[in-house]
Amino acid sequence: MKNRKVTALLLTLAMLLTGTGLTQAAAVAGTPVNPQFDGQYWYNATKTVEGDGRFSRTKVYEENREPQRSYFIPYDTEEKALARDREASDYYMLLNGDDWKFKIVDKPADAIMYFQNDDYDTSDWDTIMVPCSWQMQGYDTPIYTNIPYPWTNYEDRGDWQDALAPTVYNPVGHYKKTFIVPDSWKDREVFASFQGVESAFYLYINGQYVGYSEDSFTMHDFNITPYLRDGENTMSLRVYRWSDGSWLEDQDFIRLSGIFRDVELFSKDKVEMRDYYIQTTFDDDTYTDMTLDLRVDVRTHDNADASGYTVKAKLLDAEGEVVFDDVSLPVTEIPDGEDEVELHTAIPVEAPHQWSAEDPYLYNLLLQLVDQNGNVIENIGHRVGFRQIEIKNIGVYNGKDYGNKQMMTINGKRLMLRGFNRHEVHPEYGRYLPRDFQEEDIKLMKKNNVNAIRTSHYPNDPNFYDLCDEYGIYICDEANVESHDVRGNFPSNIEVWRGPCLDRMENMVERDKNYASVIMWSLGNEASETWTPADGNAFKLMSEWTKERDAGRPIKYERDNRWTDVMSVQYPAYGDVTNYCNGSSTKPYIMSEYAHAMGNSTGYYKKYWDIFREQPQAQGGFMWDWADQTPLWDLPTAEEGTGFLDQASDLRNTYTGTVEKTGDRPDVNNVLRGSAIFDNTPYLNFYTGNTEMADGVVVGKTFTIDVTLKPEKPAGYDSAKDRVFNYIVGKGDQQYALQQIKTADGEELIQFYFGKNWTEVNAPMPDDWFGKEHRIVVSYNYDEGTAKPVTIKIYIDGELKTTYNDAATMDNSDQKFSIGINSQYKTAVPLAVRLILCVFLKKYSLRRRLTKLILMLGTNTAYSSGLILMTKPV
Repeated sequence: MKNRKVTALLLTLAMLLTGTGLTQAAAVAGTPVNPQFDGQYWYNATKTVEGDGRFSRTKVYEENREPQRSYFIPYDTEEKALARDREASDYYMLLNGDDWKFKIVDKPADAIMYFQNDDYDTSDWDTIMVPCSWQMQGYDTPIYTNIPYPWTNYEDRGDWQDALAPTVYNPVGHYKKTFIVPDSWKDREVFASFQGVESAFYLYINGQYVGYSEDSFTMHDFNITPYLRDGENTMSLRVYRWSDGSWLEDQDFIRLSGIFRDVELFSKDKVEMRDYYIQTTFDDDTYTDMTLDLRVDVRTHDNADASGYTVKAKLLDAEGEVVFDDVSLPVTEIPDGEDEVELHTAIPVEAPHQWSAEDPYLYNLLLQLVDQNGNVIENIGHRVGFRQIEIKNIGVYNGKDYGNKQMMTINGKRLMLRGFNRHEVHPEYGRYLPRDFQEEDIKLMKKNNVNAIRTSHYPNDPNFYDLCDEYGIYICDEANVESHDVRGNFPSNIEVWRGPCLDRMENMVERDKNYASVIMWSLGNEASETWTPADGNAFKLMSEWTKERDAGRPIKYERDNRWTDVMSVQYPAYGDVTNYCNGSSTKPYIMSEYAHAMGNSTGYYKKYWDIFREQPQAQGGFMWDWADQTPLWDLPTAEEGTGFLDQASDLRNTYTGTVEKTGDRPDVNNVLRGSAIFDNTPYLNFYTGNTEMADGVVVGKTFTIDVTLKPEKPAGYDSAKDRVFNYIVGKGDQQYALQQIKTADGEELIQFYFGKNWTEVNAPMPDDWFGKEHRIVVSYNYDEGTAKPVTIKIYIDGELKTTYNDAATMDNSDQKFSIGINSQYKTAVPLAVRLILCVFLKKYSLRRRLTKLILMLGTNTAYSSGLILMTKPV
């Protein structure tokens, strides 16, 4: 990264884009294509699913992906397994690095076909770091948005009933890397494991299609054995920024893309331990002796014979002393027609050292797969925390009888959650968080008496759970399901979305089930509401499956507490907390979000904790949020000698208008209806006479004005007998301007005019001009020889509407640059606008440069909104 950084610029721009609902317009440089492009089946395909009858048809969300499992690494020796140094394993290879070949295109229709083939030449491609979000490496644009989907107001993908992926602008990243499989892996099964990819991807090995997966934040494993060859192999991924699954990923965070967690290879024997499951429970209410319930899934490949195989288990305490080493689980029989069997045993453990956030004591469990000849085939090491999570009747507490009201406990003792919500954002790498970075987070939490994290709003990196086990942090693990913008109806009980929702829940539970730190499952965040139908409700199914799979952890979901074990809420009033505890409801009460800490909030924080300490049913919660989402970003710099940026940065502006309330929620529906005028500057003075300006800078010969806006019809427009001018942007009346006019004859035009003679370039106004979003592009092309424009073109909504070819001169003007009003005649009725002005200093692109000059009027799309880009080509 370059030395000139600003941490706030990106977030500021992103928040502005969110506020106007113009999230994606700024990122698009090309002309929109047919939004009905259907060349990729991923955005609207359905298939039949063989299941238990709870759902029968669903969207495609994976193909050829391995069944989900716990995160673990196979080791070749016992010592390595207990040390848990994954890169020391002979059966493991990390494919991270900065040598991945990379190419990005703007939309699925431009996706590169056959790039995965050996003979496809990538010599002129860039190289990119993996893992790391591609936006942090100069590609595409980060977008921050809370509620609206990031393609809102740029591309209509239907509503919740359609839920199609964007096609007009949806960047596709092509990744390619070579690797060599160790000789020792010959005749073994080889798997590729991706810990996090946003948001959907196809995998190819040596040009051959392997599979497809969605769910950005959980593990994706693929068996790549059939596609490998001796010597050098090639891995290729086609990664889509958005898929249909993105309708379930509408979280309040910076939207990023790419391979953002580890890419791993590992190998297994033809008979393997595919997965394991550890549960610890107390034998009685004395909370002393415990039982370790162990389940191990043994799987065979290529019809291998597992007869005589045994799984052996050994447990060591933190000091290395043996607790037991005589546990064996023999493989007696694999059912006909199956390739896998679950082995099960319950092991008594006398008075183990109990795990908690205050005392995170961990044991070391060793699992070994032994063949019929006594050879150890595979070793797995896992750290075990002996603890039990329960929801119990409070009964008598501090001398008061609470009867059947409930509280959440660990090892029989009441839990108090001093928690935070936490997003995964690194200032340089985007979504990728190195382990040491995560460890520093946890150390800071422990120093400040924080004992809990809600993984808002998706499963985190596996390293985080391992560290929370070690340091003692309780985790509320949250599924990657949020549809905030359409949460009232989606996914609810829509049949085709039950499968994807359940898949995301299963992916999280299966991956994280063995971490002691995970004490609670969350079904998601801000999706379907309580009033949605119960029959076929996706969250009801997710809850039922989870309770069946893991009865040892309670379930929460703030938007629909019908399916939960705890009552969770967001930002309650103090009285609401007290009223709940004094009412008839029995569930424990936990605030999934409260005391919003972005900015200067968290006032009266003590009042909440007075209630928590008084009411045993109220058990704390999770503040919003742990750290600001603020990536570092390159500060734009000028070409040497131009002084353009330095001058642009000194621009000042004023705006005038009336703040108007447009709805019943003034926090989001107040807008400024008005205009903006900038200080006079030569750098917005695009004229073709004397092009040498006072400071020697030559600008303005060729430029583009690009406006996206949603205009409102002015009062009296329909009945006006004289001309009506709706000024959009420009420099007074005699240099240049873009406006919408209605002539005295009633003709309605989009007009670009310039010069003292008012040279006009007109295009017909769209029929749906008012109340709809439109994009106007004026291309002014200048000829050095004649010092006049060669052509002026006007594009409306991606279509060329008019071309002007007659040479004319653009004059100098000392009028101020203005938005929504003619600065030369301020008495004119301004167009009702809310605009962001972005003066771009290089190519027409947000790929590597952000704006220097930003103006925002208003906070939402209630009246009209727009984005203006003025560009000076290199």
